[in-house]
Amino acid sequence: MQGRPDAARRFSAATRERWEREGTTPLGTLGGLSLCLSVEHFRRDREAARVLRRELEDCLEEYGLHWAYALPMSADGWLRVADGEVDAAIELVESGLAEIRSSGAAQATSILCATLAEAELARGRADAALEALDEAIQYVEKADERFWEAEIHRLRGESLRLSGDDTTAEESFAKSLEVSRSQGARSLALRGATSLARLWMETGRSEDARPVLSDALEGLTGGSDTADYQDAAALLATWSK
Repeated sequence: MQGRPDAARRFSAATRERWEREGTTPLGTLGGLSLCLSVEHFRRDREAARVLRRELEDCLEEYGLHWAYALPMSADGWLRVADGEVDAAIELVESGLAEIRSSGAAQATSILCATLAEAELARGRADAALEALDEAIQYVEKADERFWEAEIHRLRGESLRLSGDDTTAEESFAKSLEVSRSQGARSLALRGATSLARLWMETGRSEDARPVLSDALEGLTGGSDTADYQDAAALLATWSK
């Protein structure tokens, strides 16, 4: 979140090396794999995420457990959307949300709702995406769970753009940037800046777009191979042409 995606991966790898060397409990293994999966989810690295998802599934089968935890569910849903399995992603996430609501294990509900919104956006259903994001925001305010708040506002902006409301979409992108900057969440600030810059460039405000995008890119330490960085850099290169 702080804009150090390469360092995040190094810490993830070091944690894994330690538990493999020193041993851990089944819960420790599942929790560790889930968080390592989240790192690759946040980096948007599909290949690395697939490997970790398989390992997590193998561990659950080995231990005979069901892992009703929103973070790995969210990563799995995102990966299915990225692989074009949108209907499967929606079914997975809706099932996960229902289970979480009934069990009361609500931690990370906000990112799971946001993943549902991403899937609905991929299916072209702006209204359904906005409904999922409304639930995400309600949970953010209720539980004060704010680690994904900036991305929720950004996705709201993308949903509003899909519905044709560029004016309110711009407000949501600006809110995403405001939240991410206040939190020091430079990686999410890059996402918000990319969405806002794209809107401005497509509506004749390229001069405003360039400094916002450049500043966000400069805020990252490493991560030039991440999808977010490459998307932003490609957009900036398009402007330069």
